Amino acid sequence: HLTVKENVIFGLKVRKTPIKERQEKLLRALEITGLVGFENRKPAELSGGQRQRVALARAIVANQPLCLMDEPLSNLDAKLRNSVRKDIKKLQVNLGITVVYVTHDQTEALTFADQVVVMNFGQVLQVGTPVELFERPTHTFVGHFIGSPGMNVIPASVVGGSVQIAGQIVDTASDVANLKQGSVEVGVRPEFVRFADSGI
Repeated sequence: HLTVKENVIFGLKVRKTPIKERQEKLLRALEITGLVGFENRKPAELSGGQRQRVALARAIVANQPLCLMDEPLSNLDAKLRNSVRKDIKKLQVNLGITVVYVTHDQTEALTFADQVVVMNFGQVLQVGTPVELFERPTHTFVGHFIGSPGMNVIPASVVGGSVQIAGQIVDTASDVANLKQGSVEVGVRPEFVRFADSGI
């Protein structure tokens, strides 16, 4: 029921921020989010992307070093999601704030993050950069989840200092010397599969 302006400065009013400071922060936030001219519109008069930008403007005026976003793009269509995703990343860089961004969309996680925390049923499975998670997952769930399509996982075994699949020795990126004898799993990214010159 609030206008764009009222929504953006709501937190400032609650904290009794002086009116002049409120107006300055409002104008700056509207300029950053491209909402100048929409100050008096209500939610029903805005598109999904504009509503998301109102929420961003509200976070900007708070001027806090940390911002939590819980699946902010889940209700947007694919094209709009991509556009607002770029807006959020640009704002994060320009404002120099830390954003904790919760998402089930691995593309969003890998696009945004400096550090990604992969969780499953409330348990942290791996923390690392997008490249680390893609190239060296430490858990099969992470291997399947990161990448499109996900990693193929093949049963194998460590025998005599080498990794074997179906009785054949294979070359792996892992340090086999540190692996114990017995059953293991080998992860293979589809992107890294190449045709052999000859069969085994």
